[in-house]
Amino acid sequence: MQKVVLFFFAAAVIAAGTSCEQAGFKKAAHGTFYKIIHGSSDTGSYAMNGTVIKFDITFKYKDSTLRTTVGQMPAYAPVDSQRLPQPYYTIFSKVRAGDSVVVKQSTDSLFQGQPMPAFAKAHEFITSYFKIHAVFHDQVSGEADARHEQDVMRERDSVKAIAQKVEDDKVIEAYLSKHNIQAVKAPKGTYVQILDNGSGPAIDSSKEVGVNYTGSTLEGTVFDSNTDTTFHHKGDTLRVNMGLPPNRGGMITGFTDGISLLHKGAKARLYIPSALGYGSYGREPKIKPNENLIFDIEVLSVDTVRKMGPMGMGMGGGQAMSPAMMAKIRAQMQAAQAQQHQQAQPAHK
Repeated sequence: MQKVVLFFFAAAVIAAGTSCEQAGFKKAAHGTFYKIIHGSSDTGSYAMNGTVIKFDITFKYKDSTLRTTVGQMPAYAPVDSQRLPQPYYTIFSKVRAGDSVVVKQSTDSLFQGQPMPAFAKAHEFITSYFKIHAVFHDQVSGEADARHEQDVMRERDSVKAIAQKVEDDKVIEAYLSKHNIQAVKAPKGTYVQILDNGSGPAIDSSKEVGVNYTGSTLEGTVFDSNTDTTFHHKGDTLRVNMGLPPNRGGMITGFTDGISLLHKGAKARLYIPSALGYGSYGREPKIKPNENLIFDIEVLSVDTVRKMGPMGMGMGGGQAMSPAMMAKIRAQMQAAQAQQHQQAQPAHK
C-alpha cells in the first residue's frame, strides 16, 4: 500500500510573497493567498491535526490546466503541522468535507531559485483549486479508503485501456501509412521503426539499458529530451531497468516494450499507443489524455542488472522515475533516489 502522499504542486518551495492584494482572498504566511468556499452542509468534522483529507485538485496557469485529479485517483494529505508547509496547515485546518479551497501563489515564489518554466512568466500566479471529499480521523482510515479508490480506478482503467488500444492502433497505423513508414510491432503493441540495427548485445528483462531519447507527440511537439539543452539535462544518460514495471518506478510500458526489440548501438523510433503510455491521465500540459507518443531512441549501453541483496530490494533500477511515480514508491526509496534521478528521464514515466 502506498503511503498517503501530499499532492501539492511545488508546495515545498513556498517562499517570498507578492505585494499585490487579491480581491476576496485572505493572506496566509509567505505571500500565499487563499479562499475557502464552504459547502451547503455545516456538519462534519474539521480537518484537525492528525486527520487525513481526501480531495481533488486542479492546477491552473491563466486559462490553461496544468494538471488535475478530477476523474482520476483523488489525492490524500495528512493534516500535520510538522509535515505541511505552514500556510497550507493554516488553510486546511479550517475545512470540512464538501468545502472547496482556492489557493494562489506567485510564480516568483513557486520557482524561486529555479529556472522559470517555459509556460510561465514572472509576477503571475499559479492557482490551485481543491475540492474536499472527506476528512478521515486518522491515517489508517485514509489509507483504507485510498486502497479502495485504487482498486476502483484499476478496474476502470483496465476496461478503458482495452477499448483505447483499438483506437490507438488505428491512429498510429494511419500515421505510419501516410508517412510511408515501415515498423514492426513489439510484443505488447509498441510500433518500432528500426533505423540502425546495432551490433551489440540483445535486450531483455534482465538488462539495464542506457539510452539517449527525444519524446514528441504525433503532431511533432517535443516534450522532453536528454540531447536538447532546452530541457536542462543534456548529457544525462537515461538508465532503464527493463525488468522494472511502471507501478514500481519503471518506465511506461510502451517504452520498455519497444526497446526490447533492439540491440546495443541501435537507433530506432518508437510509436507508443496511449494505452501503453500515460493513458487517460496524460501529463498536462504537453501530453494530453489518450495521446500517442513518439520516442527517438539511441541505445548507448546494455548491461545485466546487478542483483540486490535483501537490504537493497526495490532500490535498484528505477533510475528514471517521474515525480508522479516517485510518489508511489516507499518513503525510503524516495529519499535515496529522488535527487539522483529526477532529471534523468523523459516526461513520460
